[in-house]
Amino acid sequence: TYTSNWFVVNNSAIFVLAWTLATEEQFYFLWPQILKTMTRRGAVFVVIFIIIINQLAIFKEIDPLSFLTETHNFYLMRVLTSISTPICLGVLLAFGFNSKYFYDKLFFLKYKITSTILFSVLLLCVFIPKELTPAWMFVVNSCMMAFVGSCVYKERHYLAKILYSKVLFQIGLVSYGMYLIQIHCFYAVRHIFLSLHWENPDFEFFISLGIIFMI
Repeated sequence: TYTSNWFVVNNSAIFVLAWTLATEEQFYFLWPQILKTMTRRGAVFVVIFIIIINQLAIFKEIDPLSFLTETHNFYLMRVLTSISTPICLGVLLAFGFNSKYFYDKLFFLKYKITSTILFSVLLLCVFIPKELTPAWMFVVNSCMMAFVGSCVYKERHYLAKILYSKVLFQIGLVSYGMYLIQIHCFYAVRHIFLSLHWENPDFEFFISLGIIFMI
C-alpha cells in the first residue's frame, strides 16, 4: 500500500528499506495535484512550508497534540518525519532551473570545477562528524542538491568522465535493486566471516558489493 514508511516500525522486516518506495509514491501522488491547483509561486511556498514542517518534526520541535492519543501522536510524527526533504529540495532546484531569473542567478554552477568542489564538500559533510545529526543531514541534503545542480548546469565538468564511466553506468542501471537487497547479502557474508573467525570489514564490503551486483 506504499505506507511502510508510516506503519512498519520493525527493522527486521524483509524489505525494510522499501520505505523509500513509499515516500516516492506518496510524492508522485500528491505533487501533481498541488501543481494542478496552484501557481508556480504558490507551489514553491508549499514546498518550503513542507520542508519546514518536516525539519521541525525531525528536530522534535512539534509538541504532541493534546486531543490525540499517544498512539495517534506517534503515527502523526511518523508521517511528518517521513516527508522527504531531499525530494523537496530537488523540486526547488527544478523550479530554479525552470525560471530564467533564478537560472541566471545560479551562474556560479557553470564552472567545470564547481562539481568537484561541491562533491568534496559533500564528502567532508558525510565523514567529518562522528554522528549525522538532523542538522548535519540537512547540510548533506543541501550539498547533494547543489552537486546535482552543478552536474546538470554544466554537463562538461571535471567529474563527467568518472560519472559517465561504463562501470558506474552499469551500477546505476541496477542500483535500486542493489539498495533493496544489500542488507541480506551483507549479513550473509558477515555470518560466513564470523563462522570462519575472520574479521576484515573492508574485504567484507567488497565481497558483499560483488555479490549484490551479480544478483
